[in-house]
Amino acid sequence: RQFLSRSCIVHWHSIKLHHDSTRLFAARWMLTRHLVLLRKRVTSIRMTSHSQVNLLDLAASAVAATVAAAHPIRELAEHQHARLKGDGSIVTDADFSAQGAIMHTMQQVSSNVRIVGEESEEEMSRHVHYATTSDERVYTLARNEVLMRYHNIEGRPPLSSGTSGEDESFTSVVLPKGEQGQDKYIVDVDRVSVLVDPLDGTKSYARADYEFVTILIAIILDNKPCFGVICKPFGIEGSPSILDTGCFAIYGGTLLNGVYIAGGDECQKPATAEGSLPRAVISQSRSKGIVKDFVDELASSKVIHPEPLHVAGAGEKSLRLVLGTANEALWFFPKAGTSRWDVAASDALLRQFGGKLTDKYGNELDYSTSREDSENSDGIIACNDAALHAECIKVFQGRSWEDR
Repeated sequence: RQFLSRSCIVHWHSIKLHHDSTRLFAARWMLTRHLVLLRKRVTSIRMTSHSQVNLLDLAASAVAATVAAAHPIRELAEHQHARLKGDGSIVTDADFSAQGAIMHTMQQVSSNVRIVGEESEEEMSRHVHYATTSDERVYTLARNEVLMRYHNIEGRPPLSSGTSGEDESFTSVVLPKGEQGQDKYIVDVDRVSVLVDPLDGTKSYARADYEFVTILIAIILDNKPCFGVICKPFGIEGSPSILDTGCFAIYGGTLLNGVYIAGGDECQKPATAEGSLPRAVISQSRSKGIVKDFVDELASSKVIHPEPLHVAGAGEKSLRLVLGTANEALWFFPKAGTSRWDVAASDALLRQFGGKLTDKYGNELDYSTSREDSENSDGIIACNDAALHAECIKVFQGRSWEDR
């Protein structure tokens, strides 16, 4: 709106208006035409058509949506109103408000893309009271950063901390010659889905243990995750923040041919330190029975370290696998307890690194299922290395496992 207003003012002053009715009519006609063209130009950035969607714009909106969702998560932290849902899981007001913010932001790009969120439409209609607004500045800078990554343009990431939304160097991206065409990333909308976990780690959030709280968004193209975002709304001390928001996020996948820290550097594929073994990340509350037996079996063969790391939350486990700062490489949970929206972002990021995420039998997950059928009933095995994943599947299928 500010861009349109400034352009109109300049155009008015560029025409010397006189009282002559013909000149006035011509000036008004030119201004109206100019305004229409400007509106078409701005709209084309956010919308393609009802039947198609620009994947890069959708990816940028996913990054911006995590920032929008972080606002209610942080602001409602002291007044969570935690309670149990019908399935026995914990939910707070922030879960609903965060999902509302995500959907509002992403639907600015396409209102026809299928979005599957953890919270149902019925629950959303009853509980969302937080104002769902999106920050145009964050979206614009996220879009420019995504374009820079996609086209391999060097420079300071537009989402880096300290960036001003008024800095003209970040308000547009000059694409390399011959790269202006958008056919490669504009696709039919019915090929695309978005999976959303607006607040992963709700149990930790309710305990004010914010280290394990994340926001997860994945873009699915032809039933395969091509882009994922994992955002920590309370940030990571000493790590880059998205602008001045305090949020830390990684994003990427095959769509961008890379994985990146928002406002920071490209992430390199994790490598186990020399002389060390890769480590499993598991929930402490689920560290007994079959999970413990399987980890012990792998450790006895020197495949992984004998002491797993206890990490809460699907999003935090996924983040550990991608960053691998403590040799984290395996997440194993061979039974029901997670859903598609818990793992889709991780799946997108691990694919880019040559890792793999499947069910316990080695089958890829079906992301076309309805929200009601989204539980990972056959569990998940996720690794940041395909060879390690293959070894895990081999060991799991090599004997029978009794759950205890």
